[in-house]
Amino acid sequence: MQNDYKGQSLTLDDVYSYLNPTFPLKQEGSDQKYWDWFYVERARDTLKTLVRAIRHNSLQGNLCLLYSGHMGCGKSTELQRVAHEPSLKKDFVVIHYSVKDELDPANVDFADIIISIAAKLFIVASELDVKLSELSLREIREWKDAVIEHSDTLIGSLEVKTQANISAFFLQFLGILKGSKEQKESYTVKIKPRINQLIEIINKRLVLEINAGLGKQALVILDDLEKVSLEKARSIFKDHGHLLASLRCNVIYTFPIALEYGLERKLITSFFGDVIRLPNIKLRDKKGVLVPENQKLMKEMVYRRMKPELIEEKALEKALEYSGGMIRELFRILHKACDRALNQDVEKITEEHVNAAIANLRNDYIYSLEEKHYPFLKRVYETKEVEGSQEYVQLMDSLHILKYANDEDWFDLNPMIRERVEEKFKILSLP
Repeated sequence: MQNDYKGQSLTLDDVYSYLNPTFPLKQEGSDQKYWDWFYVERARDTLKTLVRAIRHNSLQGNLCLLYSGHMGCGKSTELQRVAHEPSLKKDFVVIHYSVKDELDPANVDFADIIISIAAKLFIVASELDVKLSELSLREIREWKDAVIEHSDTLIGSLEVKTQANISAFFLQFLGILKGSKEQKESYTVKIKPRINQLIEIINKRLVLEINAGLGKQALVILDDLEKVSLEKARSIFKDHGHLLASLRCNVIYTFPIALEYGLERKLITSFFGDVIRLPNIKLRDKKGVLVPENQKLMKEMVYRRMKPELIEEKALEKALEYSGGMIRELFRILHKACDRALNQDVEKITEEHVNAAIANLRNDYIYSLEEKHYPFLKRVYETKEVEGSQEYVQLMDSLHILKYANDEDWFDLNPMIRERVEEKFKILSLP
């Protein structure tokens, strides 16, 4: 393996920044250099499938796609590739944003999503000098007047006579959606009964006029929706999926992998069609045999950020093993190990530092388990399969159970809890 890369850090202090697990790579502005330094290509087939789905479905009028994978498996990074894919740029204007940035993931609902898409479409139209028709502006004014009292001190008195006025209104409204739950709900209680009116404006006005004005189709990529709670995800995708799927623009929604294996799956896919998945990186196969090429891939992700001399080989291999093939989990382990090394004023991450990081992170997983979960975990341990019960859905959502792919899907325990489950077998003598 080549170990000399342009962005490699020479000090653990820089490594601590480069391994921050909370920030995905981005292909824009000042972040572009980090993409150039750190990105390691993977999942080329998944990218091809996404691009093909975008092109073929858009020819039929719209794309409405669910993009699934475990939290931390690299979906945001791969969606950056889609957003900047050269073969798409000549035919699509991409509107790529995150629920975390524009909305409140703890309180997001279907109406917030539809309003945010309308806002983003309108704002992009204004930024790209697409002059919307007077009919479009009038319908948006009428919708705004119907759902917001003129006496409202925040946005009710905003004039929406011109396109610029309406852009300002939507920008302020996005701020409200990200604000307090109580403030947001005081608006959405009036908006929800009229959400179909807004969908009609999107479908019959905004999308068509943007397409005509730019000679390109709009492609909305809405990231981080899989990070909302399972309860909210069910409400969004099962109870109101028909509304999200009725938008006549091209939309990619990230989607919780756990709901693919619940009783909701059939209903949800009836709205959206099939799901495109980004699998975890498989460090071991179904029989437990190491997969050297995937281990090499994840090592390269680390070595692009730090010189090999800054970490013991055994320490890195231990971190890989306990990551379960999830990129963010690997970086969480190494970030904590790096912090411990810096606290000790040493210049190299050792196996001891990684062991301490793993012990710390393992507690997060174990403390969230209840006694009722262990029989389900035992079954996965023994069979590499899951069933459609809610217990399995919850354990997948919490990353206690991980999914992998060969020609067929299979499942395994998160390595963080494997020893604990083995210990429980002996203590409880589970049947």
